[in-house]
Amino acid sequence: MARQALFGILLCLVVAGCIGGPGPSTPASGTETPAGGVTPTAETGDGAGSGVDTPTPTPGSETSHRSTPAESTTSDGRSGTPTAAGNVSVEYLVRVDSLPDHVANVTIEFGSAYFSEVPDDLRSCSGVEPLMDNRYDPTPTPLPTPAASCWEADAPSVTLAPGDGTRSLGRFTASERYSGGHMLVVRDVVVTLENGTAATQIYDTDFRAVYRTEPAAGRHGVGFTVDYDPTPGERRDYVIDVDWFEPTD
Repeated sequence: MARQALFGILLCLVVAGCIGGPGPSTPASGTETPAGGVTPTAETGDGAGSGVDTPTPTPGSETSHRSTPAESTTSDGRSGTPTAAGNVSVEYLVRVDSLPDHVANVTIEFGSAYFSEVPDDLRSCSGVEPLMDNRYDPTPTPLPTPAASCWEADAPSVTLAPGDGTRSLGRFTASERYSGGHMLVVRDVVVTLENGTAATQIYDTDFRAVYRTEPAAGRHGVGFTVDYDPTPGERRDYVIDVDWFEPTD
C-alpha cells in the first residue's frame, strides 16, 4: 500500500513538470555585440555606402567673381582652354586704325571685362563712374549696387601701332548665368610721341570700349584712333575714338 502511494506521488510530479514547461526568459539589456566582439558605431564621413546622405554645403552668393585671363596674344588667346556647354565665351580683338604722324604708338591699359546676370546691372558692375580717378577725371562716384551678380576678369594692356595688325586679349568665359551682357573697360591710354615722350592732353582716357546688353558670345573687334586737334583754350589736344569691326578668320 505504501509502495502504491509513493508511485502515485512520483507520477503526479512528472505530469506537472511536463505541463508547466520552462519558465519565460528575461530579455538582456544593453547593446548587442556581434560575433568577434566588435560593438557597432555610427558611421561618419560623406555617407557613401552608409545609408546616410550627408548634404553638400551650399556657398553663399557672390556679388562678383574674378578670374585672370592669359597674357595678350596674336592668336586666339586661351585657345587651349575648353569651353563648357552653355557658358558665355567672348574674345576681344583690338587694333589701332590711325595715329597722327608724330605719334609712334599707343598703349591701351584695359581694366577688366565684366559680365552681368541681368542687363540693367551691367553699367554698375564696374563699381564707379567715371571708371577711375585719373589725371583728367573728377573723383569717381560709386554706382548703384547691382541687384544680381557680376563676373569680372582682368584684361591685359597692349601697345600698338597701325602696322601691328590685330591683337587678341584672350578669351573670357563665364558661366551661363552671366548672359545679361558684357563690357570691356579701358582704364588709361598712353600716347607715345616719336621723340619718346608721352602726350599729356588726351581725351578720353577711361571709357567702355565694348558695351553689349544682350547675349553676344563670340568675337568682337575694337579699333582705336587717336586724333590730334589742338584747340586754343582747351587742355585736351588728343581725342581717342573707338570703332567696332567684324573680326575675320
